Amino acid sequence: MEYKKGMSIKEFYEENKEWLQKIAMSGDIVVRSMALAIMELGADPEQ
Repeated sequence: MEYKKGMSIKEFYEENKEWLQKIAMSGDIVVRSMALAIMELGADPEQ
């Protein structure tokens, strides 16, 4: 997982889908919520 300066949420999502899916199953509500929010924004081209 790497965030590059100027990278959009969609680009980050596309490069890190598998990692985001893994942490979305985390027991920590904050981590899970963050992953789900990034996945939702990254998957929706209207955002």
